Amino acid sequence: MSVGQSHEESSIELRKWLSGLKPVTGADTMLRFVKTPEGSIDLSNGHPSGLAQLLAGRRTRLSTLIRDRQQYLVAARAARNLRSKIFELGNDRGIDAGYLSCGTVVWTSAVGGNPNESPPPSCWQPSHSRRGRAKTTTSCN
Repeated sequence: MSVGQSHEESSIELRKWLSGLKPVTGADTMLRFVKTPEGSIDLSNGHPSGLAQLLAGRRTRLSTLIRDRQQYLVAARAARNLRSKIFELGNDRGIDAGYLSCGTVVWTSAVGGNPNESPPPSCWQPSHSRRGRAKTTTSCN
């Protein structure tokens, strides 16, 4: 806020500036997470022994987590996509992006009189995915 400028004038200028950022930055995928088969692996029906191993922080094969062949093929494709994107973000932009999420948080916020539901991931844990001998191994720190 400049000297002699009202709070309302400052707010208008701020809104203009913020609206100009959207085309440059794109959607905030962290706050507006959309679960897709190509970009996420759902472990809610994962095998109990595989989940225990993963959550204990040990390296875990994707095939240990997901025993159903069809679900495994979908998850393996997603793991390749995720590994590629994590590598790209790390090397090209210096962004540490590989995290395991244990769900999403949903709340409704009334900003400007409009309800806005945001489901960002919650309870993050750093994770690493590597490929070896035609298997995908995942571990959490």
